[in-house]
Amino acid sequence: MPITTTFDKDMNLDFTVQGHTRARTLLARGDLAFPTYAGGGVSLNLFQFATWDFVTIAPNQSGYLFEPDYTNKKIKVLDPVSRLEIASDTALASWSAVRFLAFAH
Repeated sequence: MPITTTFDKDMNLDFTVQGHTRARTLLARGDLAFPTYAGGGVSLNLFQFATWDFVTIAPNQSGYLFEPDYTNKKIKVLDPVSRLEIASDTALASWSAVRFLAFAH
């Protein structure tokens, strides 16, 4: 089951970095609500984003960390102490309003 995504705002922007213009760069921010965790990560669908360039997710209140898997478009959840991936079938339904920021094209 994928992560539920609620967007604050998404927009199409043209960015210029060190003299190079990147057209059709997309920016999104919002909240994520997690389902039961599956080993290897939970699918994150950012709709119109064909390629993720950068995704960051704020640690939740318990300190769990999030690691994007850019190739498979999944998010891995890491234990705050061991920094290892949490166990499969861990219930995460109480995790709502986890903030994210993404750049893509």
